[in-house]
Amino acid sequence: MCSVSFIGAGNIATHYAEALFAVGCEINTILSRRLASAKKLAIKVNATATTSFKKIHADSDFYILAVPDGKIEALTKELSKFVAKESIIIHTSGATDITALSHSFKHAAFAWPPQSISKNKKIDFTHVPICIGATDKKTEKKVLSLFSKITKITHSIHEKQKLALHLAAVFANNFSNHMFQLAYEICEEHQLDFKLLYPILLETPHKAIGQEPKQVQTGPAIRKDMSTIKKHLSLLTNDKDKKKIYRLLSDSIQKREL
Repeated sequence: MCSVSFIGAGNIATHYAEALFAVGCEINTILSRRLASAKKLAIKVNATATTSFKKIHADSDFYILAVPDGKIEALTKELSKFVAKESIIIHTSGATDITALSHSFKHAAFAWPPQSISKNKKIDFTHVPICIGATDKKTEKKVLSLFSKITKITHSIHEKQKLALHLAAVFANNFSNHMFQLAYEICEEHQLDFKLLYPILLETPHKAIGQEPKQVQTGPAIRKDMSTIKKHLSLLTNDKDKKKIYRLLSDSIQKREL
């Protein structure tokens, strides 16, 4: 049986802790700056909740830091005062370099899932890829073994690949969701029910899976339908931001035409 302690009790900590606990891992400690958050997660995984590094379990097999990127290095330094230097430390960030950990611990790794994660929405990790890298092959093997308990899809990648994948995820998820928001605002402005777009919102990602997305690109830009484009732009006369985005994306689509 493996043992794990968590620093952080937010979205990714909650899902990782629950998933690892479900497959038989012992969750020793949940440390969070808010005791209520630590207790809420600790109860679910039979762990000890604390706000103090002095009370963290001193000999867990793994320590997972699931905290905001800007706090990773400082919290790692603090952790190093209370657990063995030989401990395996893992962060869950897609954009933070592993050196944020390796300055304080010899055996450091990352385990980042390219997935949009919310605390209150269940995730079946069985089909969620988890990308893993480490300071050395032995550590990487141990971390791969840990996360292979909860997912069928683990990938060993290096730092530059992780950052590139994180960037791609921002385009695919964060930016596309913002496009949904802009579409919502256009519907609201013209007294239209946003639900009318639900079918196309569901169809778009399904069509992109399994092939290069440009193969299924539709719309006035790819058709070079300048008459429709002008009509759309005229509707955006009073919204310079949307107008700029529309033009930029239309130009980008045309540059990638088949």
